[in-house]
Amino acid sequence: INATAYLSGNPSLPSSVVARELQAMGLEAIAQVTARDCTRTTFTGELFSLAQSQVANLLCLTGDWRVGRPMVKPVYDLDSSLMLYEARHLRDRSRIFHTGEEVAQAPRPFLGCAINPLSDPIDVPVRRLRVKADCGAEFAQTQVLTETVRLSRFMELARAQDLPRRVAILAGIPVVTSLKALDHLHRIAGVAVDADFDARLRAAKDLRAAGISEARRLCAESRNILGISGVHLMLFGADRNALAEVASFLNPAPISKETLCPSPA
Repeated sequence: INATAYLSGNPSLPSSVVARELQAMGLEAIAQVTARDCTRTTFTGELFSLAQSQVANLLCLTGDWRVGRPMVKPVYDLDSSLMLYEARHLRDRSRIFHTGEEVAQAPRPFLGCAINPLSDPIDVPVRRLRVKADCGAEFAQTQVLTETVRLSRFMELARAQDLPRRVAILAGIPVVTSLKALDHLHRIAGVAVDADFDARLRAAKDLRAAGISEARRLCAESRNILGISGVHLMLFGADRNALAEVASFLNPAPISKETLCPSPA
């Protein structure tokens, strides 16, 4: 389960804290860190904090530019590729890259990145993924996808460069449960909502049920593409139980809604 880092630039509990709490609940957490919000020093500190909390998975993101927040200054001391390199260098050599300082017990994160198969031209995201793999990425979560034709083409080019062997690629699948959430999907930078996907949801008598059905269809199509290692479910709406319904379709073992969506204390 992803512990988001200051989603859309909004203040929140730090991802490392949320990830630690998820781990304590018996779930496997993926912490996130964004170059938009941290320096090299604070990023290195996050690596040690996550290691102490026994959170192994880290998704390195450049982060989007804050819109409408002129009082807040983005950092961008690094980008996602440099963050991956810093983390891998520390893990593999027990040395902080930007200071040269040796450490006795280095964090050993499983490193991830984001990639957008919808970027043009199509070879650009493939080249970006290759750079991130060279810098240390071991898994990648794609941007939200509402059709799989573009993903199939992206994976064809990625396979030609042997990238699926180096990086576990997870298709980003939206689980849309409300009309408001569907409208929001159109406003996310880098997302191109398929017209047929949008029309089917808007015409549905039960949009929640249609959103779950669309997510299941996209999951099935994605998993049939050679080189895809799995899917990354992204909820659009407030109904967290919808995630359990999609997950139960993916996993033959029973999944408790209470496991994914604990009742408030």
